Amino acid sequence: AAAWSDKWVMWFSDQSETAAGGFVSAPIYDSAMFMAYLTGIPALSVFLFSMETDFFERYLNFYRSLGQHLPLSTIQKRYDEMTASIHASSLNYLVLQGGIALVTILLAPRMFKLLDVDLLSLGIFRFGVLGAFFHLMVQFLGIFLSYFDFRRDILLISFFFLITNGLFTWVFMKQGFAFYGFGYFLASLTTFAVAYIITFFKIKELLYQTFVVKNRSSQ
Repeated sequence: AAAWSDKWVMWFSDQSETAAGGFVSAPIYDSAMFMAYLTGIPALSVFLFSMETDFFERYLNFYRSLGQHLPLSTIQKRYDEMTASIHASSLNYLVLQGGIALVTILLAPRMFKLLDVDLLSLGIFRFGVLGAFFHLMVQFLGIFLSYFDFRRDILLISFFFLITNGLFTWVFMKQGFAFYGFGYFLASLTTFAVAYIITFFKIKELLYQTFVVKNRSSQ
């Protein structure tokens, strides 16, 4: 719902069209956003591969050390290795997706001419590429939080994105065609900031969360 709220707003704008059978769309906006989402596929593939290999192995080692009642020094070492893997995966995404986004934005006019795409959607596409960059980062942070079962925080982040994506899209839609797509970009950026802060503190306090908050024997 959060990812689609900007589309729902645009479907009630002047750009919307109703096809046979009552299917509503905003062709210029929807097409630009679809192409923007495609730019995230390479980085998404690399990130998920890294998650399922390096990070997951260190994640298992960390929780196995807890189950085996190993010394605190060993647990701390495996925790450091796990967090280092999180940082490395995030850095790989930032470098790869940042490069793809930059090149795509710069070469967008040539790409549109080559693919015979309406140049009216060029600005929307560029905002969409930037928005997709932060949107995917929010999803990646959500994956990390899911591994540690921070479901309430994931729900909070998703709800925040739902509200801001719809609200910002509506506000900037009123500013005119030049601002189409900016609402999605701004919502993705602010949601990423919120998600990053939450994830940073949750991972930083993971040992406390594990030994105290989620330890039933201490309650």
